[in-house]
Amino acid sequence: MEHIEHISAAQQGLLFAADETSAKVKALADLLNNLQKDSFNLPLQRWFEKLINEAGILAYIDQNEDKIRLMEKLSCLFDHIKEETHRQPLMTLKEFVEIIDLMEANNLALPLIQTTGNDTGVNLMTCHGSKGLEFGYVFLLGARSDIWEQKKKNNKGFPMPPSIFEGGVDEALTEEEDREELRRLFYVAITRAEKHLYISYPRATNEGKPIIASMFVEEIRATLDIPEQVVEPDQEMTYTYQQLRFGVVAKPVMAAIEKGYIDGLLAKFVMNVSALNNFLECPLGFYYTNLVKVPGAKSESASFGTAVHEALQLMYDEGKGKMQFPSVQRFLDQYRKELLKEREHFDEASYKRFTDHGLQVLTAFHGHRFEGKTPPQVLLTEYKLDGVALDEIPLRGFTDLITFEGNQIVITDFKTGDIEKSRNRFRRPGEKNDYPYGGNYWRQAVFYKILVDLLPKNWKVQYVVFDFVEPDKKGKWNQQRIDITPQDEIEVKQQIHEVWDRIRQHDFYTGCGKEDCSWCTFAKDNKIYLRLEEEETK
Repeated sequence: MEHIEHISAAQQGLLFAADETSAKVKALADLLNNLQKDSFNLPLQRWFEKLINEAGILAYIDQNEDKIRLMEKLSCLFDHIKEETHRQPLMTLKEFVEIIDLMEANNLALPLIQTTGNDTGVNLMTCHGSKGLEFGYVFLLGARSDIWEQKKKNNKGFPMPPSIFEGGVDEALTEEEDREELRRLFYVAITRAEKHLYISYPRATNEGKPIIASMFVEEIRATLDIPEQVVEPDQEMTYTYQQLRFGVVAKPVMAAIEKGYIDGLLAKFVMNVSALNNFLECPLGFYYTNLVKVPGAKSESASFGTAVHEALQLMYDEGKGKMQFPSVQRFLDQYRKELLKEREHFDEASYKRFTDHGLQVLTAFHGHRFEGKTPPQVLLTEYKLDGVALDEIPLRGFTDLITFEGNQIVITDFKTGDIEKSRNRFRRPGEKNDYPYGGNYWRQAVFYKILVDLLPKNWKVQYVVFDFVEPDKKGKWNQQRIDITPQDEIEVKQQIHEVWDRIRQHDFYTGCGKEDCSWCTFAKDNKIYLRLEEEETK
């Protein structure tokens, strides 16, 4: 670490790094310093989330041949962090490492749930990853000199200058040793084939510059006298490819995971509105969030929303059947209690900030919504809508509040945040080009109606209302009512069917390509995609 800091310090004040190695060392030093500082300021869950993203751990897993097992181990560790921080919300990184050291000293392992797939399908892997395996058909792609003859140079990763280590040990290979190591790797790749081996490379770049086959291809051709076979794409294929090159939206396409593994995940999958929204926004985001379930810390805003919802539930549960709602003090005490349960998601400053903000907002909201009002006499809070299916598609949902007038019901969903930032979420399809499938809140309301109609009850949904707990900039509280039309139901049912079919077909490895999509940005920034599909914007 001292050597790294020394090189990093030498780069301070320079407009450009002295060389590539020094630039990498400085980036590493900056990352380590930032992580060290953040370990004292961030909650442990958020620090760990930052570690796996900014240190490249998640990108490394996604590119690894053993990605399933590695992701299971990462999720297992993160689940353990969540359990420990739930018991001790203020746990530090040092304290957590001490727990791990203690477990290791006593030979205690974390429980790891592993899922296995099957042997059916196409295996995409690196030459290194193919060692020890055999296949009936092997396709070796990109057997070109500018890749293979440069492979050793470009894949040394993070080369360290000899002087950085005590004693100045230089382990650099000679050019001939480099070539022999690559030849052995090429041999490993081609000997994986039991019956048929296909070796290919393009004749030219997109700019028309000729490409030379790898020296190892020439050695095989000279020894075995194998003629070269040129494959020419037809005009229609060439035209289609050239069309794609004029697009402005680049959609990352990821490598597919074993079909058996994904089928195992989908066997228990039940469609809810969050999954539906995620898929329509970005199929790749759905894949990471709803299927693989990449570890992630709960945000401060989400934790705040949870505490507010729990406090609101108490108001309606204790007010039901009575002449008035509970007092404002009861309301605020419950909020404090619930926010404390979420303590592990906040640092000291943000916890105080959200405590003060929540007390202020809920005091005002109580006066506006509850003070002097008679509670609904018949109501349900936190009600599960499940055990139903739309044409054999299993559905489920969860409502904040249902109030009754006979068999007529009104569903209320409480929201925190600014309604002005949510206007587009209430749009129906076609009201704005940026929302061809309609807004998420509109879809959520219609999804509720579909669920209720499928229940074995005689309930009739009058409308769905979104009740914003926080006032807007003018100090006004807002409720957005959605009256659901037959056309709304047709639209959302069609979306459910289309998304369900695409999910069952594993059609979620291609992202949306939008600039503000965090998952597409992650895939492109870390270059973990197979290719980019370009799409012309309308």
